[in-house]
Amino acid sequence: MLTTAAISTSHTAAVVVVIQRDQRVVTIADHSPEP
Repeated sequence: MLTTAAISTSHTAAVVVVIQRDQRVVTIADHSPEP
């Protein structure tokens, strides 16, 4: 149970990091064309 929870937490954290990176990339892309 503990191991599964730890893996789930780590996986969730990794997904959150990926989402944050994607949002940053999208934000930069949106602001790049703007003066």
